Amino acid sequence: MRTRIFLLSSMLCASLAARGAEVPSNPPPTSKLSGHGQYEIQPLKMGAPYAGQDTNEKAKAKIQEYLDNEVAPLLDTWGKADKPEDTQTTLVVVPEVQSIRFISGGKRFWAGTLAGSSSVVLKVTLLEQPSGTVIGEPQFFQRASAQSGAWTFGAQDNDMLRRIVVLMKGYLEANYSEAVGGPTGHDK
Repeated sequence: MRTRIFLLSSMLCASLAARGAEVPSNPPPTSKLSGHGQYEIQPLKMGAPYAGQDTNEKAKAKIQEYLDNEVAPLLDTWGKADKPEDTQTTLVVVPEVQSIRFISGGKRFWAGTLAGSSSVVLKVTLLEQPSGTVIGEPQFFQRASAQSGAWTFGAQDNDMLRRIVVLMKGYLEANYSEAVGGPTGHDK
């Protein structure tokens, strides 16, 4: 009897663990990203209450640098690829910081784990122009825990800004030939 109860409880725990292991994902865009005549990315946006705060503005500038170095060249390559002559649409990528809590290196040095965790949510709107049709709005999440930020003296906080762009670029690449969606970066 005890063996049966043990086996049943083990199976239940395994089932719950498998459900908990599901990773949230972004839905696919309504169409694949290839086939547009041109591709462009707009400058990173960040609204209130995050805009204007010195630490957040520095984090935004760093994310923009990663976008310029990672995503813009990808879109340039897509724009130069051979396409049918009747392709008149432009895919416009509009990134926006939805929320951010960035712990600076100085704050991390002096307060360590007491400064808390860093996190960022990046929403990307994919627009077809000239129609203005939204074909996708994936959101990406990254964080740096207070503990890892403290152990690395803020390196994990800074790396979070690179990782959010890597997630975004991965989504764009995965959905170029076929609309399949992709990870959000949220770890539950």
